[in-house]
Amino acid sequence: MNSWDALAGMLLIEEAGGTCNAFLANEGLRQGNLVLAGCASVQPRMAALLVK
Repeated sequence: MNSWDALAGMLLIEEAGGTCNAFLANEGLRQGNLVLAGCASVQPRMAALLVK
């Protein structure tokens, strides 16, 4: 996913109280990256499950 496809939506999620992963890590702005977003109480647990 390219940055211009995701950044506006990620801003809306964060403004609404949700959290997103570090999309810009590892050249995410230039190369694109995966997005994992959700409410603040669920997103960290989803991220932990994906690591497994």
